[in-house]
Amino acid sequence: MKLARRKLLVVIAAVIALLAIVAVVLHLPGVQNGIWKRVAASIEENTGWQISAEGFALRWFPARLRMSDVTVAHGGRSVVSLEHLEARWGWLALSSAPYRLDGLTLESVNVDFDALPEQPATDSDSKISFGEVIEIGEFRVLGVGGTGSV
Repeated sequence: MKLARRKLLVVIAAVIALLAIVAVVLHLPGVQNGIWKRVAASIEENTGWQISAEGFALRWFPARLRMSDVTVAHGGRSVVSLEHLEARWGWLALSSAPYRLDGLTLESVNVDFDALPEQPATDSDSKISFGEVIEIGEFRVLGVGGTGSV
């Protein structure tokens, strides 16, 4: 085998090994926990909403997010709680708007409508519909409950 061909095989093997190591590291529980803490802190900082979850598992291939015992709060009051959330997507579908989730499943959803914050009145004509920003292929809600009034 020629030296150039041998070098090429070594480079290809090194790239494959590096990608495998990165994939393994990204799936480690400690790394997953760190990712979740950064995402939750960013959401709270940018929106004021606090999100907590006992279980968090992000898989890169196939792209999937699973969370358990999820609580969404605002102003110290729990607004929504879920026993389980699962989202699936393809990476190309997230490359441009409208972003697309292949599937979103919410299980044992409990909503406290009285804890929802008041929406300030605005005269803005630049309202963007949620459907213009994100599309969901399959949306399932299993086991719904709630308190308060609509």
